[in-house]
Amino acid sequence: MDRMRLAVSLLNYRPGHVGGIETYIRKLIDAFAAPDQEHEVHFIAGKDVATCLPDRARCQVVSLSGKGLVGWRCIEAFTPLKAKQVARQVDAAGYDAILFPQQSIFPIGIETPSVLTVVDVQHLHRPEHYGLFDTHFRRAIYPPSLDKSRRIIAISHATKQDLVKLCGIDEKKVTVIHMGFDTAPVAGAAPERVVKAPYFYYPAATFPHKGHADLLRCFARLKNQGTAPKLVFSGMQTPLWKNLQKQVSELGLAEDVIHVGFVPYEQVVSLYSHADAILFPSEFEGFGMPVLEAVRYGKPIFCSDLPVFEELGVPEENRLDFGDANALLPVMENLEPTVLSKPPISWARCAEKTLQVMAEAVR
Repeated sequence: MDRMRLAVSLLNYRPGHVGGIETYIRKLIDAFAAPDQEHEVHFIAGKDVATCLPDRARCQVVSLSGKGLVGWRCIEAFTPLKAKQVARQVDAAGYDAILFPQQSIFPIGIETPSVLTVVDVQHLHRPEHYGLFDTHFRRAIYPPSLDKSRRIIAISHATKQDLVKLCGIDEKKVTVIHMGFDTAPVAGAAPERVVKAPYFYYPAATFPHKGHADLLRCFARLKNQGTAPKLVFSGMQTPLWKNLQKQVSELGLAEDVIHVGFVPYEQVVSLYSHADAILFPSEFEGFGMPVLEAVRYGKPIFCSDLPVFEELGVPEENRLDFGDANALLPVMENLEPTVLSKPPISWARCAEKTLQVMAEAVR
């Protein structure tokens, strides 16, 4: 196959504010910036994100960044106006295809063949989790992005089924590529502890569907048995965190629940490494990166009973109903490392398959 000139758009990327998809984007950046790629891969970014890329990365810096890019995304969604200047800059670079890894294509008017990664279409399942602005934005920008793309990457078969059944997408247009797994063994001594006491760990932004409230009720019941360690949260604190703080106080858990906020990846590694178990009570997921991270660090994972977690190979006894306040009571007797029944793919294989889909989009 001839060497192609491909690109990954980071115009929608805001480090620290995009939830679990950030790991996926960061891993693709690392893979595609490597010098031994089959194809020449560039990154398209605003000025602020461009400074965060590896030194070896090829980057096209567009004239807008930060609030300017957010503003133009909203203008494209809600008015007839399009970000034509940005579209011209991108098209003029002469890429064979562009990957948009965050659900939507911006600018929507580009002519370069596009590949779109779709994490989930949760807004069609759980509209109550979204405010008026977010609901209208998704309804305005997602359908044209799906139509515009030549190929779509779904991060799970569950997401592909939703795209076909709920969005009317031809299943031949959609390729399932699971997120990757860090296959390298965890080397060296465990990093310094962020939290000194024993704890359960839940890494997730406080979005409504992440199930923090149910987890707190379950944890309070476990704590009443006198056997529970601390409960540690990390990730972006959305406005919902204020309500969760009230719940923590009402349940008498002020000394037992710790939220460290959005922390550097090195501290996330420490939090995984020293946890007694990883908890994942999310009500809806397109994939579930904490499942793979738990396995990598040799930890037990206790997650909600969703089809995607069965797809990933989480044992039935580790999939819980967090709507039942007693759900966590058995976990103290089952703190052995979780073994998935289906081996995950590596990040290298994830990147390789992604490039294959981009090449198909060109053809």
